[in-house]
Amino acid sequence: YDFTNPAQPVFLGSLQPDPNQPASSNLSPRFGGVALNSQTAYVLGTTSTGGDPNGGVANVQIVDISTPADMKVLSALEIPQATIATGIAVQGKTALVVGNTKSWRNPGIPNFNSTGFLTVTLLDISDVRNPVAVSTQTTNYQTNFDIGNVVLPLGNGYFVISITAPANTTTSGPAVATGHLAIVNANNSQNLTVTKFADISVASNGETGEIAISSGKLYVATSTDRKST
Repeated sequence: YDFTNPAQPVFLGSLQPDPNQPASSNLSPRFGGVALNSQTAYVLGTTSTGGDPNGGVANVQIVDISTPADMKVLSALEIPQATIATGIAVQGKTALVVGNTKSWRNPGIPNFNSTGFLTVTLLDISDVRNPVAVSTQTTNYQTNFDIGNVVLPLGNGYFVISITAPANTTTSGPAVATGHLAIVNANNSQNLTVTKFADISVASNGETGEIAISSGKLYVATSTDRKST
């Protein structure tokens, strides 16, 4: 969309599925993305499909957005340690990708939530159209879908992430679940460290959600309940 006039946004184009790219099918969900500049964007997803949600790997698509009416996927970077890639933050010539070792349950019993463990992957984006996965850390934090603005750069090689509470595994799970806030130290690119600094209590169907930073303060959005029918 063109927001030159915020009162009247103008549609310019949309990215279409590319049969030559494993994660480009409409059967493979996309969980987030970021524009590196006016020429290139990254789209986060998975090569898994709805019928086999855990049969693929996390995927970062490199997209040419220079012509909005004709955007194209140029290539894709796979992260084999994760099944889905769900969040990304850029800091200088690096980017931190948040993922999960598991995708959604299928069949959805007792729900379609994810039951895997948090992964963090550092990308070298010195050449934005040819990112390189430098290292991946699979953490001990079991977590549900960490989607949206769940990772932010802090500067000096540090990032902050919100970690959603683990998914219920029964229909009569606990009333309260615990998510976390953590700092990722990426100064040693081969040895990422994830250090929890706060617990966030939410209802069992709630989530530790998106985060924002303003004037040196971190704000966290949480939900007390999430219902589906």
